[in-house]
Amino acid sequence: MTQPPKTSKTAGGALSAEEIRRIAGDISDARVLAILDLEVSRDELEQAVAWAEGQSDVLGELELPLSGVVSEVHEILTAGEEWEEDRLGA
Repeated sequence: MTQPPKTSKTAGGALSAEEIRRIAGDISDARVLAILDLEVSRDELEQAVAWAEGQSDVLGELELPLSGVVSEVHEILTAGEEWEEDRLGA
């Protein structure tokens, strides 16, 4: 299996494939590659993961709608297979 590139170039610093997996769990290489292509920040990835885990109320009264790159990452994380099945390697 082809390994994903080591890092994603972002304004706030590069996220590596390892960092993406540390935040998002043990997701497939294809999902890691798609997230790397979006060049997301740590905050954007953490928001998308929270939404994927059903924690959309994390921000309480200041909750923002899912949009932009966070929405794209959320779609990558939850597309096709169930989120938890992919994270658990099932």
